[in-house]
Amino acid sequence: MRFLKIKLPAGLSIIILCGLILLSLQLMSSATQESSQLNAMYSWLLWINGAGTIALLGLVGVNLFSLTRQLKRREAGSRLTIRMVTLFVVLALSPAGIVFYFSMQFLHQGIDSWFNVEMDRAMEDALELSQASLDQRIRWNLTQTQQLVEKIIELPESQVSLELENFRVLSNAAEMTLFSRQNRIIASSSTNPSDILPSLPDEHTWLQLRQNGEYAALATVRKEELMIRVILTLKGKDPRYLQALYP
Repeated sequence: MRFLKIKLPAGLSIIILCGLILLSLQLMSSATQESSQLNAMYSWLLWINGAGTIALLGLVGVNLFSLTRQLKRREAGSRLTIRMVTLFVVLALSPAGIVFYFSMQFLHQGIDSWFNVEMDRAMEDALELSQASLDQRIRWNLTQTQQLVEKIIELPESQVSLELENFRVLSNAAEMTLFSRQNRIIASSSTNPSDILPSLPDEHTWLQLRQNGEYAALATVRKEELMIRVILTLKGKDPRYLQALYP
């Protein structure tokens, strides 16, 4: 019983493989343009690339098997075919190897330049400079708030609520709040009229305030906005606390 061998033309095989490769490249391009489609296209990319790889390996294996049979039979032109195959392999791998070598060298040198000692020192110096600038700004706001506290202590309690808005504008604060000893809001002023309630300190902040008598640090207020929070104690028969938020 004879089996019919179905052999596709070489041109048709090349066209099919090129079509698969182009389709894979198109899918990769679409996936990189919109990352949300990457998960949906990943399986298709995997199957298409796997099929193309298997097809190429199959063609190479079939041709190597055919060439081996020709050598065993000592058919005419088999040695010349081996020489040509060897020549094509060398011509194909040599440029690829050179490009791979210089690409790896470029990547290693580029990554090393990102994390060299000079770059690390520059980043550390920039971080120290930023920290020093922030500390100086906090000290300035603390001194400014202390001057306001001295003025508020001299005012009658009934007039503090009226003057709090002027003090906030004078100090360029984003928000200013006066608390009672029981942490209740006595008066408040804000640049944003839509803020019904002022930004309230947490328990950890109140604990530090009672231990040190003052509090000044960078804090996160509503909507995850960073501001300098300064809280000082107004000493007297009934101690009060003045909070100022500076942008």
